[in-house]
Amino acid sequence: MQNYLRRVHFAHDGYAEVITLPQYRVAEVMIDARHAFGRPRFARGGAEIEDAIDLFRAGEPVDVVAEEYGLTRDEIECAACRHPNSRVGAWTAASAWRAVDVWDSEQVLLVDYDGPHPHTLMAQVLKPGGLMIGKIAVLEPGAAAQWDQRHESDEVPMPISQAPVAEVLADLADALRTTDITWPRNDDEDFVDNRALAWSRCRDHLPAWPEQDSLPEAERHRLIQEFTAANHLDVDVSRSPAELSLDYGEGCMVSGPLAWSPDEVMLLLTDWLPRKAVLDAVGRRNRP
Repeated sequence: MQNYLRRVHFAHDGYAEVITLPQYRVAEVMIDARHAFGRPRFARGGAEIEDAIDLFRAGEPVDVVAEEYGLTRDEIECAACRHPNSRVGAWTAASAWRAVDVWDSEQVLLVDYDGPHPHTLMAQVLKPGGLMIGKIAVLEPGAAAQWDQRHESDEVPMPISQAPVAEVLADLADALRTTDITWPRNDDEDFVDNRALAWSRCRDHLPAWPEQDSLPEAERHRLIQEFTAANHLDVDVSRSPAELSLDYGEGCMVSGPLAWSPDEVMLLLTDWLPRKAVLDAVGRRNRP
């Protein structure tokens, strides 16, 4: 990915993110970090830009156009990408895929794009501890078709299935939003570059904040009864950890109170329980 990304600095107005590909002299996509959050801008405009773009799209080398119009290479490339009729700005999401592990604690989102250089946008979404993006990358096209071959047999099973593009982009936008709030990693240039790209692709699909649905009382009672009947402890003793687990699941687990993965168990036992729970002597003795 590092070979395809470079930062274009504007001394007077921030920066833009550009994907460039070795086999094309045209910048394939311009990602303006401000535009991704609804504040579009471009440094220069007017007839000279329009004329330069027309000449550029007609096939004239970018360096020749830049010299003739007194513009920089970056200004021409960025203007061409932002121009409404520019072919280099047309990226169409052709298909989308979602791989989910058996505990619904991790997802890998894949979106295939058509355009001058087809590619797949990939995002790893982690749920233990709160919804968060782990990785974002641009892969070769058709990555979803190779998922089973790339996924190691000794790894946690993560079956993949095709999903509507709008739904997958909404999932990506939701995860990006919470990541920006909790762990934006602004000191990681690679992550910031890819985050700007991902936002530009999914911002229009950003969903409303999800509502927190409580477990129905009847269902909660049934689960506690089943838990207490599944062991040989005293009913009152086993009821306490059952209630505690459901409280933790409802309040802290993104996928619901029964979506226990090894990571969720570790967080409960090593982080939440020591800080939040008050156990009596019997409860402490029976703690795993």
